[in-house]
Amino acid sequence: MVLVAAGSVDQRDFPGLAGPRVLAATHLTAAVAGAVGYWPGDRLRLAGRQSAILMRDWARICRTRRFEPAGADRDYEALLAAAGPVLAVSVAGDRLAPVPAVDLLCANVPAAPLTRRHHGPDATRTPDQPLDHFRWVRDSGAIADRIRAWSDTHH
Repeated sequence: MVLVAAGSVDQRDFPGLAGPRVLAATHLTAAVAGAVGYWPGDRLRLAGRQSAILMRDWARICRTRRFEPAGADRDYEALLAAAGPVLAVSVAGDRLAPVPAVDLLCANVPAAPLTRRHHGPDATRTPDQPLDHFRWVRDSGAIADRIRAWSDTHH
């Protein structure tokens, strides 16, 4: 399993007032998505268009710390606990999946051989072009190289 800029949204793992803000934001997005039928992030310029189901699942994870997708017929907690090798890459400047949130997600795969990396900006980036939860894709060559090297050693 390869995780890039992926973390748990459990509000208890965000420092200070960020935790209550994450809790409020996840539930607000779930409520808006439920009312509209989807999360209109493309129009709001926040996280792009997302399904209402995904937003409700996200709010549930934030509230309960458990991975229980709506309508799932599998125990995702058990599947995560039995996961094979994992590469988890956090990204500099990512406020939606900061290092502690990525580490928490990694804690859900306790039996997996874990390779943990942090990706910072490369020398071509300027301060007005920071990395973050979405912009890392524009600087993905180094991450792709890490994934390829990791994959070559684990498969």
